[in-house]
Amino acid sequence: MVQTIAVTAALSFIAYMGTVPPARAQAPADKKWKDGQEEYKLYTAANTDLTGNNAAKAITGLDAWKAKYAESDYSDLRSLMYVQAYAGAGQQAKAVDTAALLLAKDISVAFNDPTTGSSDIIKLLFTTTVAIQQVPNPTPDELATGAKAAHQLMEFDKKPPGVADAAWAQARTQLQNAAKGALLSVAGFYKHLDTLISSQTLNIPYEGNPLGLPDSLALAACGGAFTAACNTTNIAQFKTTVNQKGAPLYGTEINWQQPFSFLDGWYQNFGALLNYTYVQAQQTYFNPDGTIQAVADLTNLSRNSYNATLYYDDSVFQARISAAFRSKYIPNGGINPGGLNDELVQKSSLNVDASTSYKFSSNLTFSLEALNLTNQHSTQYVDSVGQRDYYDHATGRQYFLGVRYNY
Repeated sequence: MVQTIAVTAALSFIAYMGTVPPARAQAPADKKWKDGQEEYKLYTAANTDLTGNNAAKAITGLDAWKAKYAESDYSDLRSLMYVQAYAGAGQQAKAVDTAALLLAKDISVAFNDPTTGSSDIIKLLFTTTVAIQQVPNPTPDELATGAKAAHQLMEFDKKPPGVADAAWAQARTQLQNAAKGALLSVAGFYKHLDTLISSQTLNIPYEGNPLGLPDSLALAACGGAFTAACNTTNIAQFKTTVNQKGAPLYGTEINWQQPFSFLDGWYQNFGALLNYTYVQAQQTYFNPDGTIQAVADLTNLSRNSYNATLYYDDSVFQARISAAFRSKYIPNGGINPGGLNDELVQKSSLNVDASTSYKFSSNLTFSLEALNLTNQHSTQYVDSVGQRDYYDHATGRQYFLGVRYNY
């Protein structure tokens, strides 16, 4: 509740700044609108929609501006407006990904207008900080972007022109409280699944099967003639998909993002991202006649999972190593898989990946990515008691060298 109040109060301050007319018609000496005021008109139209809370229309306007003036002295401002518009349209992941491009720069240089620069920086940092908290399954890069924005928001102390000292002091406290929510968050969730699409395996005599399959199929499988060893009374395995009654799903998620900016020198470019998720969902699986087949976890659901990333980012060179753990789970079709086994289980796994990139210039970036450094196998077993090995697959370690050129 405190976090919600802080975000709401900070939003009020951001909204207040948005009501101040953006004095951009007279461009700074290092920036110029193209084709006289034609480019400025496209900016004004998009900004009017943005400040009018019409995010979808603002995105359309920004697309039109970008299509006509891809190269612009105001491309950073346009990117900021995209961040705000995506966030307003509920496209939080796009907002964070777009913000990453701006945060890779020195934003004090990118937004250096003495009239609007500090307000633009606050809008960028705050919008990104709030957006990352609303991305359902953020990637490590998105988490790093959120942590970077939150840290810079915590430290930002340049009061926007026209804001009273008392109002700025109060707003800064609210902005810092909002930033703390991006660095450490704890959330609980609950969802009731009314129905569930379940893969069902039946081991029954072929004769009179509930799927209505004709005996001619069994005859063909027996080579055109029934024998004592091959006939419709033999046990056959049928797989089908059915709708079943669902069950409650609940759990908790903890995220901690910690830039090491409190260290000196190049050490301050390090940081860590930690995530832990616990989920509980017991499902009752039924036979076609309505009797209970099994009571087990929801398929494809691990009760415990965690991710840990250590990264370095100085805006030119980036490196990260990540570990992802997932506890055992039952895959699709894993209930009553056949052979008198009660279940098929995917074993727990721990995958370690690493990546580096070097920004040679504003256009050229080299990257190296290494996947599955520990050569983690994908392994399954059958029977909850016997746990007999059923499947083992190894992809090996994978390495990718990349070059990206932007123009």
